[in-house]
Amino acid sequence: MGEIGSSQTAATPAEGRQGDRPSAGQAAPAQASERSERSAASANKPQQINICCVGDDDQSIYGWRGAEVDNILRFDKDFPGATVIKLERNYRSTGHILGAASHLIAHNEDRLGKTLFTDRPDPEDPKVEVNAGWDSEEEARAIGEAIEDLQRRENHDLNDMAILVRASFQMRSFEDRFVTMGLNYRVIGGPRFYERMEIRDALAYFRCVCQPADDLAFERIVNTPKRGLGDATVRLLHDYARERQVPIIAAAGEMVETEELKPKPRNTLRGVVADFRRWSEPPADDEAHRASPSRSSTSPAIPRCGRTTARPRRRAGWKT
Repeated sequence: MGEIGSSQTAATPAEGRQGDRPSAGQAAPAQASERSERSAASANKPQQINICCVGDDDQSIYGWRGAEVDNILRFDKDFPGATVIKLERNYRSTGHILGAASHLIAHNEDRLGKTLFTDRPDPEDPKVEVNAGWDSEEEARAIGEAIEDLQRRENHDLNDMAILVRASFQMRSFEDRFVTMGLNYRVIGGPRFYERMEIRDALAYFRCVCQPADDLAFERIVNTPKRGLGDATVRLLHDYARERQVPIIAAAGEMVETEELKPKPRNTLRGVVADFRRWSEPPADDEAHRASPSRSSTSPAIPRCGRTTARPRRRAGWKT
């Protein structure tokens, strides 16, 4: 039984009853098993005791689904004579990292206890540094500056640096900062934040509101989410827009007033056009603010997206 992830603990009964045939043992993550499963196993231990569980008494990441770390803490009591095998050797971290981790873990209550070690202790390895940031933007700014220092002053290669995050959404602050700095990076284990489908869809909606002549953006979201506007409807919109030299969203606004589309897609498209018209209009309180005579000349104007007369952004190869 080799090391699994970080250090873990395995518990297995040391001996079985005479006459028991050692069939394939039952194995399951200790914390993931529920109390009822443990009780059932305890009730059946005279008949079968070749049970093995693997878990980490210093982690309980499945508590949201009813997992209890007490399952592994009580295993040797529920199954007297069980042998506890501690997997304490670490193959990935330096001695300083393991020392810091062990010091923090030692404060946990109700644990079996373990001593992490590595075969490659090196006093020259850099020590663990802890930096506190006010928010994610400050954290990304500080890390970006540290990367620049390592790259320019100490000639470290960017391929030798990595940032580990717990959840993918935490990458956005780093990506925004790296883009601002012009720092090359790549995301491992998933797409970049602004390359995700839902983010690109949301940005396409914003582009259509602020720039109605952006045909590519409108084509992307005209049927997102699914509205029943298929390729045939989009093709009619393209032909109508090319013939009249207008953006597709303007062509849609005109076509919904004709009989060129079938009733169902026409009504759906009318709702889409109405939504974009509504989103492009300034809020009512914005208009009141602009019309108010008490508005100071030094007050900043409230920016808003409006209609434009810019030429439509068309697909490559289209003639305008």
